[in-house]
This record gives sequence, C-alpha cells and structure tokens, in this order.
Amino acid sequence: MLGEEIFNCLVWRSFFIVKANSQDHEYVMHDLIHDMARLVMGDDCLVIEPGKEVIIPNGVLHLSSSCPDYHFSPQELGKLTSLRSVFMFGDGDKYKCNISQIFSHVHLRVLYLRDVDLNALPESVCKLKHLRYLNLSDSRIKVLSESIIYLQNLQMLLLEDCMRLEKLPKGLRYMRNLQRLDITKCYSLSHLPRGIKELSSLRTLPFFPLNKSKEESVTKIGELGSLNLLEGNLKIAGLVFVGSLSEAKSANLKCKTNLSGLGLHWSENAFERRRQQMFTHDEEVLKGLEPTSSLKELSIYDYMGKIISPSWMVNLKNLVGIKFDGCKKCEHIPALGRLPNLRVIELSFMDSLKCFHDDDTSMLGDTTTMFLSLQNYTSPGVQV
Repeated sequence: MLGEEIFNCLVWRSFFIVKANSQDHEYVMHDLIHDMARLVMGDDCLVIEPGKEVIIPNGVLHLSSSCPDYHFSPQELGKLTSLRSVFMFGDGDKYKCNISQIFSHVHLRVLYLRDVDLNALPESVCKLKHLRYLNLSDSRIKVLSESIIYLQNLQMLLLEDCMRLEKLPKGLRYMRNLQRLDITKCYSLSHLPRGIKELSSLRTLPFFPLNKSKEESVTKIGELGSLNLLEGNLKIAGLVFVGSLSEAKSANLKCKTNLSGLGLHWSENAFERRRQQMFTHDEEVLKGLEPTSSLKELSIYDYMGKIISPSWMVNLKNLVGIKFDGCKKCEHIPALGRLPNLRVIELSFMDSLKCFHDDDTSMLGDTTTMFLSLQNYTSPGVQV
C-alpha cells in the first residue's frame, strides 16, 4: 500500500526510528528531526508538557497536551479559535473539563482522544463540520450520539477497544466519506446499523457482527456485498444466523481483493448449538463464503459441519496461515499440503477430526510437493 511504502521510506532515511524497549514495533521521530520540526513550526503548534511553562500565542493551529491537570482559562481559549488539530495524551480521567471546551472549536480537522474517560459524546459534536479524523479508542462510551452523523467530512472514526460500546448511530449510512471504521475489540457491539452498504468509500471495517434480530434497523450479511474496497483484516461474527448458501454468497467476499485476513465465527455459544443440534446450514454457508484468492490469513471458529471441504479452499495459493478452532463436529479438512505458501497451521479443540481429505485423486501418493513452506504446526488435543 502507498502509505506503508512512504512510511518505510521515512524509516530508511532515519526520519522515524524504532522506539527504545518497544515490544509493539512503535516508532518515534529522531531527536534531531524533532528539534528541527519544533524550530520550524514556530507558533503554529503548542505542546503542553508537565513541569513546563505554558505560553499560548495567538493563532495556534495544532495543540498537543500530555498534562491532564492543565485547564484553559477563558482568555486562553480565546487564543485557540483557529485550532485545526488536538491531541490529548495521558490520564484520561482529568481531561473532562478541557474536552467540553474543545467541542466549541468548529474548525477542527483532527481530534485525538484515545484513552480519555468519556462515557458519551456531547451533542455539540455536530458543530465540528470540518472534522476528518476522530479517535475515541479505549473510552467508556456505550452509545455514539446520533448527532455524529452530521460530520459529513469525517473519514476516520476509530473506536478500537471500546469494550462497552453497544450501539452505533442508526444514521451511520449517511456518513458517505467514511473510509475507516475501526471497531476492533468492541465486544459489546452485537450488530451494525442497517445501510452500512451505502458507505461506498469504506476501506477498513475489521469487525462485522450479525445477530438473530429481524428488525429492519439491523444489518444483514448481504450488506457486505458492495463494500469491495475493504482491506486488511475482516472478522465476521454470528454466522450461525446466516441460513443458506445464497445468503452467504451475498457477502461477495471473492471480490474483496484487498483483504489480507479473514475470520469466520459461527457462534460464541458453541456448546448450546451442539446440545440443540443447531448446525444444519454450516457446510453450505461456508461454501458460499469464498474469499479472494489473494488472502493471506484464514481463521474458522465454532463451525459445526462434519466436513470442511469447500472447493475454494485449495485455491488459496497465497495463504500463509490457517486456523481451525472449536470445530468439534468436523471429521475431515482439506489437503492443506497443496497450498504452496502455507507456513502456519493451527488446529484447536477439534474432537472429531480424523484426517486430511484430498479430492484430487491424481495427486494421491505424491508427497514431494506437500507442505513446501510449512514452519509451524500446532494441534493441541487433536489426534490425526
């Protein structure tokens, strides 16, 4: 991707360097570059840091604060009317006063409030008509205000790790410029609002939850069909509520050529499904969920069919890793050894697994081309 290429070029030129003692591949600006940037930015940027005197010049465009205890006076706020971006770092519990003041700065383009103690967005968020980037990750928000749909220029809405988030705005479909909707680890979110298919510019949607509700306001898997610009990873949860081959095909995963990882999750309550024998459609639903052939990672969870053998699986020639987890009724899986780039195979909690199944009888007995790239095979509790 272009952005990744540009970033790697900046790293190669030492514009960015790996952060010391970082375990998450974090990068920071080189000290010399940072000093030069501070010199060049002049009064355009205001950085508030603990233990340092705060002098607010007129016409500040960009504000960064790592000092939650600092509160702006009315006079200081009057000097910040031209703000274009705000970044707040540190202990989120102490930023509440400043946050309520920020929403009156109508010219904002970027608002970074990750890990800030917010239970809800103020209705005044609708005033930020020019906002393009909003990061509310790691917050305590349960419901996003409907007024957020008036942010028609918003391109990135980041809600990662908002574990209490239960509901997105019903009018989300009207945010036509939205390109990235990050709801990774939003475990309390049971469904997306209907009309998500109208977000034709959407490129990032890591989580697509389904539920059994028949309400018109709840999205169905078919709404994925037109979102062919999606890239990166996609997890579809609640596939137990998809009832047929045609419904599964309506997701049109095959045309999402920029996807690199796909997670297919049938049910979180797999034990109850086994008890009630609620898995009559699993095999045909899996057949209909054919992904792009360029896929790199595939995971299947809580599938209850007896066979994992969709014809498309052996065509995933670019697949690097595959995982089957909790597929307790499955007896046969495809001949994964035919996948030339497969490096990692993980089989977990597959109590009924008997063998790998190969439909290509012309290749039987030929093991010279099997598992050419395999580096790691794990199968806890599985005997094949």
